[in-house]
Amino acid sequence: MGSHTSKLENETKGDPSRFKSLPPAGVENYDSLAASLKEENLLFQDLDFPANDKSIGIPEFKGRVKWKRPKEINPNAEFFVKGPSQFDIKQGELGESWILAVTSMIASYPRLFHRVVPQDQSMLADSYVGMCHFYLWQFGEWRHVTVDDRLPVRKSTDHLLFVQSADKTQYWPSLLEKAFAKIHGCYSNLRSSLQSEVMEAFTGGVCVDIPLSVHSPPRNLFGRMRQYAGMPCLVGCNLYACAPTAFLDKGLIGGQTYSLTAVETVMVRAQGIESAKSLNVEQPLVRLRTPWGISSEWKGPWSEKSREWEMVSRERKEELKSRFPNNCEFW
Repeated sequence: MGSHTSKLENETKGDPSRFKSLPPAGVENYDSLAASLKEENLLFQDLDFPANDKSIGIPEFKGRVKWKRPKEINPNAEFFVKGPSQFDIKQGELGESWILAVTSMIASYPRLFHRVVPQDQSMLADSYVGMCHFYLWQFGEWRHVTVDDRLPVRKSTDHLLFVQSADKTQYWPSLLEKAFAKIHGCYSNLRSSLQSEVMEAFTGGVCVDIPLSVHSPPRNLFGRMRQYAGMPCLVGCNLYACAPTAFLDKGLIGGQTYSLTAVETVMVRAQGIESAKSLNVEQPLVRLRTPWGISSEWKGPWSEKSREWEMVSRERKEELKSRFPNNCEFW
């Protein structure tokens, strides 16, 4: 658990090598390049992260992928649709649940989110140049990362390969992942990332990994989670299993990453006792969110229809059960 540059599309307009000498783009360079592209009616192509198999880095996808801009995939494409939401994101074919989990977390904190994903981005015709930018923490500093908006899709279906929005007209999740893939060399390298590494890249904060074991749990683990939940920090957990993506007996999935979204306690009546407050027991609960696109429902204690809820007062039960903005969450 962790608190853990361009090629011209219109070849008649000029020499594509003229962008190769650009320094790493800061905001000033980005704005200047965007204005230049707009003036010349050109779309940006990123020579540092080209639209080819090398940028994907996964042999089984070789020859089966083409790259398209959002408007070529969906004519109604937008960078944002009604702003970011923690439920915006779906998993792709990388199985990148750690990226989904952390992206979902930062989408819950607008100030943090827009530190990583600047608000000044749009696909409206009057400003569109096929380029977007992000801020990611790497090697002890915030890096300004510019990418073009070409995304890998399957040749046979035109479906996006990797992280995508639950709203088919919204593209910021796919483009943020592309920027993250760029600073790591290719999409394939994201497979080996840890949740704590993604947290650090998206926050610039210090991340802590806490190994969990049923036989030797960390001291005061619930107290620490409760403390973290009340602070401006991100908390998640990873489930390790012999077979990644294997469905376990109570509905969890091996190799997946879950976000911790709430920490609570409830008073539980001892079985068979209807009164006598002194016999009530305080039960700690945590609420987790599963990544979008994972067809799995928690079936263990405190699941939606479990008997444990019968031992909680009606008012408290309604209060806790009303806190599910989406069925991707569970106690």
